[in-house]
Amino acid sequence: TATFTESYTGTLTVTATAGDYSVSTDLTCAVTVSTSGDYVITTAAEWNALAKTMATDSLDLAGKVVLIANDIDFDGDTIIPLGYNFAPYFKGELDGNGKTISGYVAVADTTWYGALVTMAGSDAYIHDVTVAGSIYSDYSFVGGAIGFLYGTAENIINTGTVTATGSLSGGIVGGSSTGSVISGCINRGTVSSSAVNAGGVIGRAWICTVKGCGNEGTVTSSAAQLGGVAGYFYGSTSGGCVVDSCYNKGTVVYTGTGTAPYACGVASMIYPGEYSNCWNEGTVYATSGAGYIGGVFGYWFGVDYGYHTVLTNCYNTSDLSGANLVAGIVCYGVNTNYPMIDMYGCYNTGNITATSGRANGIANYYNPGGTYSDCYNTGNITGTATYTAGLFGGYRGTAASDTTVTTFSGCYNTGDVTASSYYSAGVVGYVYRYMTIDGCYNTGNITTSSYNSGGVIGFMAGNKTSKVSNCYNTGSVTSTYTASTSRLGGIIGYSSQIDTVTNVFNTGAITGAHNYVGGIAGYCGAYVENAYNMGTVTGATYIGGIGGYKTATLGAVVNAYNAGTITPLTEGTTTVGSVISGAGATLLSNCYYLESTAQGTDYDTTSVSVTAAELAKLDLGTSWTAGDDYTYPRLTSVDVDAAKAYAVQVFPADGDSIGNITQGFYVGAIDGVTWTASPSYVEVSGNNATFTQVYTGT
Repeated sequence: TATFTESYTGTLTVTATAGDYSVSTDLTCAVTVSTSGDYVITTAAEWNALAKTMATDSLDLAGKVVLIANDIDFDGDTIIPLGYNFAPYFKGELDGNGKTISGYVAVADTTWYGALVTMAGSDAYIHDVTVAGSIYSDYSFVGGAIGFLYGTAENIINTGTVTATGSLSGGIVGGSSTGSVISGCINRGTVSSSAVNAGGVIGRAWICTVKGCGNEGTVTSSAAQLGGVAGYFYGSTSGGCVVDSCYNKGTVVYTGTGTAPYACGVASMIYPGEYSNCWNEGTVYATSGAGYIGGVFGYWFGVDYGYHTVLTNCYNTSDLSGANLVAGIVCYGVNTNYPMIDMYGCYNTGNITATSGRANGIANYYNPGGTYSDCYNTGNITGTATYTAGLFGGYRGTAASDTTVTTFSGCYNTGDVTASSYYSAGVVGYVYRYMTIDGCYNTGNITTSSYNSGGVIGFMAGNKTSKVSNCYNTGSVTSTYTASTSRLGGIIGYSSQIDTVTNVFNTGAITGAHNYVGGIAGYCGAYVENAYNMGTVTGATYIGGIGGYKTATLGAVVNAYNAGTITPLTEGTTTVGSVISGAGATLLSNCYYLESTAQGTDYDTTSVSVTAAELAKLDLGTSWTAGDDYTYPRLTSVDVDAAKAYAVQVFPADGDSIGNITQGFYVGAIDGVTWTASPSYVEVSGNNATFTQVYTGT
């Protein structure tokens, strides 16, 4: 046997020498060949011959290397996969050598079918090959390359077609078992199914590792549960999948007539496991306009108490639309007693639309006991059902308790939210017991034709157990609902119990067509401490700078001020409160309001009226930053740019007014704020603004 020591293309001279005699032969090497394999495959006939030998001799090729020496074109013939006809599992190494196997047409005649391998054992290693043929199957577990995987599949590309009427179909792998690994595999072909669990890379994955895999082709199904990467990632109490850096750039389309297809960018179904850096920038939709569309994942299952599904740095950048339950990251959560899902750093930038249901930037449901940290949405959200919000809708799962505290921290929304049902908000639509919301904010505009809406939280139903802290809103909150109470607030639309709200502010305009409208809370049952409002508040009756309506028995308001204008829709018949209105007006302590902010009859007789100059010098305690004599107090823990920009004020000199400036004036001057004037006839130095030339005009 003569073997090459390295790859070579060209003319080769071989010489035989015996004593004084030598004879040479010139060979033309037309193909560069590496013969490092035990079986070197150069033609379609050689491939099929090896597959037949495996079957007739019951070979598993354990410890052997099958090398694809060059591109192989089957030219329309049938490919026979290794392990066909119930041969032993393939247990060797299939080294694709970066080559392409193409031109085959295969019809599966049994379950577990792939163009290359039907069943790959736990020691199997299949890698670095492109499959570019056509497979049709009426059976389950059909893959473009591998039917069922126990071992490792790496750097496999599918550019062909997989057509299945049975369940569990994938562009690369039909199904995989516990401990298997799929890495760097990409689908650029077409997977078409009329059964459940169709994926660009894998149909269903059992407790395995999937890394760096993506879909750049098309996945279509007339049945439920389809995803760009996987139909289904399964887990149990014995373990879960580890999925990292998987993506969809292609198209995922549900073509059936059902209402809940779970069409998703990465995977339709996930169990407890670790899912990180997964993303969608592809197209995901249902031709029928059906709902249940997820940018990254469809829905999650629980397996038992304490088992968490953990999503880290997952994101969607595509616009998504469907009938009901449409979300950028996860569209649904199963209503069992124990689904637990945590999210860290997940975000959505696409526009999310539900034509006849709820829509959310991150997830339509969260669950009690979950942790949601540093998640955000910048896309516009449009929904028609309850729980439509910038990030999260309502809760689902086990009953909340002191052992299942839910935490939202560092989450924010900058997109506009449009809803035609109640419980809409910038961050969370519905908060229910044992919740901690900290460091969250909204800058988007919230518009609803219903009630119970807020800049951060729509509805807060608690039992003296939930806490909201260090949150703010700068977006407008508007309701056109006239049938009953509006319940609108800059932070919370409706707070029904004595939960705790501390260190919050609002600068957005809060406008309701009916009752209970407030700068911080529309209906305020909470204990509120360290809060201020600078946004305008407009409503029919029971409107206030901090609380639109305060009950006589629940909570209190401590260390607060209002500098926003309170405007009743009908002057003279409206209950107005410069800080709060309602029967709980006596539950105030150390509260202030800027003089003349309330239009109409002010029913707040407890709060103290102050001038702008007095408010700028007001000391509200250790939780506040005073700034200077021309800047309103800010909350130290939420001293963000929005707070600084709204806090600094313009003060005319003695004898002047805003409408008649005849000399220099004064401005708030704090770190982080820069003043400019137009026209540029004013120089600002510290608190002093002076004219550089004579000027008349605006």
